[in-house]
Amino acid sequence: MILGFTGTGSSKEPGKGMTQRQHATVRYLFLELQLHVLHHGDCIGSDAQAHRLARELHARIVIHPPDNPKARAFCLDADQLLEPKPFLVRDREIVAAGIDGLIATPKDFVKPASLRGQGTWTTIGYAQQAKRYIWYVWPDGTFKEETGVRIGQIAL
Repeated sequence: MILGFTGTGSSKEPGKGMTQRQHATVRYLFLELQLHVLHHGDCIGSDAQAHRLARELHARIVIHPPDNPKARAFCLDADQLLEPKPFLVRDREIVAAGIDGLIATPKDFVKPASLRGQGTWTTIGYAQQAKRYIWYVWPDGTFKEETGVRIGQIAL
């Protein structure tokens, strides 16, 4: 499968990124879905963790970096590194490139009232608009699937 990925840069557990349970579930999903290509945004935390998991599983990795280096993980060994772009632009591109769906690892169980500064939830919103299949991986490691209408590449 060709998947997009979005996730938190922070966590309630020590360090930044996915909880241990989210990490285990994402690994399970990558295996079960037979991940072939992963598109991610190269941010500190979940993106970097997903990058390492995808590399362990020998998947192809395409990075869509932000133009603001403050939050970048600068992951090495990507198969393709695209031109840095503003967060909202590259978030849409991750959704467009993940033709089989999006795996999301938000830091909370509920969508916040304000999406300002909430890249994970903003990217989820783009995936919903694009009718993408979404796998939400919650902080406790459980996951929920939201079916979209699979219609291939969608211009966003």
